[in-house]
Amino acid sequence: MAIQINGDGTITGISVGGLPDGIVDTDMIANSAVTPAKSTISGGKIKQFVHTIPTTEVQSTTNSFSDITGFSLAITPTSASNLLLCQIHISGCALYDTSGSDHHAEFSLTDDGGSTELASERFRLYEYGSGYHLGLYENTTYSMSHIKTAGSTSARTYQLRFKLIQGEKITVNNDGDSKSIMSITEIAP
Repeated sequence: MAIQINGDGTITGISVGGLPDGIVDTDMIANSAVTPAKSTISGGKIKQFVHTIPTTEVQSTTNSFSDITGFSLAITPTSASNLLLCQIHISGCALYDTSGSDHHAEFSLTDDGGSTELASERFRLYEYGSGYHLGLYENTTYSMSHIKTAGSTSARTYQLRFKLIQGEKITVNNDGDSKSIMSITEIAP
């Protein structure tokens, strides 16, 4: 078949692979024309990213777990076989105690409305003299992460909780200029 330029601007008679290399560049490809089926990227595709930036100062004085306001995030996975990576960074985390001993708290990341614990970490600061109120004078940052297979495409909510192990009070986001963040990234393996 002969190549023919038609009056409406179309060209007929060109077979697949008939154009010389380099004639079609990215500017000629329509937006969203490359579908996932045509993509050559394999593994590690980010399917979605959700995040929150908690700014509220939250305190606890009990040795029972309680939710940390602002550190709750919902996601609905697009595939049960994808991975969910949850990352948490708390800025301005402090423990307060006047007894002169060390003091520590525990953080717990939960799923399914708090019924499933995914990860748990202890956080400890030392006091080097009685009466030194560490919570008033020293802040630190705290980070944790957890990765798991989604397992289903049902919506779920991740929640960070905390409790005192020893001490009088734990505070998060008390540095006056919070840079805390909680995020969940869904990754296709």
